[in-house]
Amino acid sequence: MSRLTRSDRQPVCRNVMVRGRRTSVRMEPLMWRCLDDVANRESLTVNQLCTLVDSRRGDAALTASLRVFLMGYLRALAAKAPPEPESAVPGLAEDPTAPLGVGLSALD
Repeated sequence: MSRLTRSDRQPVCRNVMVRGRRTSVRMEPLMWRCLDDVANRESLTVNQLCTLVDSRRGDAALTASLRVFLMGYLRALAAKAPPEPESAVPGLAEDPTAPLGVGLSALD
């Protein structure tokens, strides 16, 4: 895996729609890429995914809840598929666009 640059670590603020209301979320570019990837895998928009996470976050901040969700989702993905020896990112499914199959259980 390549080394993260300063711009990779610098948080980026984006607007998302949660329950029909615009709110801003500040995360690192890698977190945004992961959020986009998960939304695509689950056939959701980023706004729909953020709304799902928001509906189950309790008193936690949305940004923190998104990060925790992403970590749980990626851990579930890594545990589901066996690592490939030559893969730069072990544990990813053969078809990276296929739905995970565990649904959105990382929200629970």
